[in-house]
Amino acid sequence: YAGYAMQSVDLGALEVLAGVRMEATRADYTGNVVQLDSSGKYIGATPESGTHSYVNVFPSLHFRYAVDTRTNVRFAVTQGIARPAFADLAPYLVTSQGLHTLTEGNPQLQPTKSTNLDFMFGHYSGSIGVLSLGAYYKDISDFIFTGRQLLNSGAYAGYFASQPLNGQKGHILGAEFELQHRFTSLPGAWSGFGIDGNLNLSDSRAQVPSGNTFRYA
Repeated sequence: YAGYAMQSVDLGALEVLAGVRMEATRADYTGNVVQLDSSGKYIGATPESGTHSYVNVFPSLHFRYAVDTRTNVRFAVTQGIARPAFADLAPYLVTSQGLHTLTEGNPQLQPTKSTNLDFMFGHYSGSIGVLSLGAYYKDISDFIFTGRQLLNSGAYAGYFASQPLNGQKGHILGAEFELQHRFTSLPGAWSGFGIDGNLNLSDSRAQVPSGNTFRYA
């Protein structure tokens, strides 16, 4: 379920757009605990269920300043999420006696959350092209990665386990450059010739949890 409210204000050359969106998510899953023998053949399975629900509120604020009729400067502060893949959320468990491996789903995965800062300068040359320069920063939490661990205790001691898990904190910092231009002054068929280039540079960092995080560890 989702709902949003939005309001825009024009202050001459400056346009301000503010809004907030709320999303409520609930999911129910049924999977299986599957056992394979030493040769990899199917032994049996028992059903297992999982339920997960959460509510997110996403405020946003956008500014657009018109330097002139063809030049804009934009700045935005937004928030968003990326939901886990269905295959990661399903409460399944597959064990292989021969390979001594355990692969497990995680119905308690949290969605990845991001607070975004975006800046963009754009100049438009009519129908000929555009020049834009931008920078962005994303503060990320609960990103999803595949955790791997050798289990040292419990019923699956000695098994190598893997499971999708939530990380801690991370960020992405980047800049983008775009140039489009059409050489309309060229003669004949060459008048439609043009260039279109885009360059994106980014740097990312992330922290993952340490210690035993697996259910069977």
